[in-house]
Amino acid sequence: MVILLLIIVIMAGPLSVVAQQCPLTVVPVSDAQVKTLRDSRMQLAVDLLRSVVSQDPTQNVFLSPYSIFSAFQLLFFASSGRSEEIVRKLLHIPDNLTKNDVAGIYALEREQNERNKNTTNKYELDSASKIYVQQDMSVRDCVKDIFSNEYSPVDFKHHLRFTRGDINEWIEWQTRHMIVDCIPEGFLDSRTSILLVNAVYFKGLWKSRFMKYQTYLKNFHMADGSKKPTKMMNKRGFFRRIYDNKHGVDGLELPYKGDNISMFIILPQKNHETAIQDLLKSLTYDRLEKILSQILDRPLREMYVTIPKFKIEKKYDLLPILKDFGADELLEFVNLSDLLKTAENQKVNKAIHSAKIAVDEEGTEAVAVTAVQASIAVSSI
Repeated sequence: MVILLLIIVIMAGPLSVVAQQCPLTVVPVSDAQVKTLRDSRMQLAVDLLRSVVSQDPTQNVFLSPYSIFSAFQLLFFASSGRSEEIVRKLLHIPDNLTKNDVAGIYALEREQNERNKNTTNKYELDSASKIYVQQDMSVRDCVKDIFSNEYSPVDFKHHLRFTRGDINEWIEWQTRHMIVDCIPEGFLDSRTSILLVNAVYFKGLWKSRFMKYQTYLKNFHMADGSKKPTKMMNKRGFFRRIYDNKHGVDGLELPYKGDNISMFIILPQKNHETAIQDLLKSLTYDRLEKILSQILDRPLREMYVTIPKFKIEKKYDLLPILKDFGADELLEFVNLSDLLKTAENQKVNKAIHSAKIAVDEEGTEAVAVTAVQASIAVSSI
């Protein structure tokens, strides 16, 4: 089973002194620019799916491309020069979007997120980010102003245990206690300079909920061809569905209350051991967008729907994925001079992703956290 939490509303060098002119400005952006960045997220989602599934095709997959994108977007804001180019390519941010444009979109989405907290939406969707910086490092004042909610000076050097506890407490609160001790012991050390964190939480009720008395055990077909008794939820109702025989794909929309957010289920029509892998090999961003558009263009039709009731919890080391995406240069050196007034030898040292999802008769609750740690390279100490 492959599941994505997609929000669709959705080289060391010497110590040097960096010019004080602010490299980042929040500018007004157009709807077209906002859509362009959302397209970038979707392209990253396809990349992540392929990479994670290829590592172990027999395992369930659940991750949030939105959270991963958001954490590395902070790295994009902080980086400069060659490092900025690498992160831009990693995130599929096109050249016609300047860093200031991306900052403008970030500020707009942050404002929308805060506004959603104060409305009577029938679903909860909350994303928050933090930029933890070693307190004796000199951060650009203008960047502090732009990221006033995110910026948090801490002491990795002398109060590591307390700092880790404080960070984990924030993550636990942000994920409604679904993710505890996300930052493991040993993930941070005295050389840690920056920790970039994003946490996203979603809870939605089905627009038309499943009845518990209609949930019963049924064989679920696994990727390897085996069958596993699984609690299956059943319902007759009006849904949008496609049968794309040309591309061998079936698609279904399950809307949540609120009407502008849905779960999309995409299945290969053929049921054999490599069916999902074959689907992913041919899946591109354009094709995924077309499949989703086809589903949404379909009229509502009465049908009988059966889906599994399940919980999945996954943790991923993102460093192998960075290498797979050709961004391994960041693991040797990353230029953070758009964040820091003085640029020491830094490198992306660790990156992790944790995600949980629970789907039942009432709806869906899902959380994800991404943490990217940069540290001072040993050669510069």
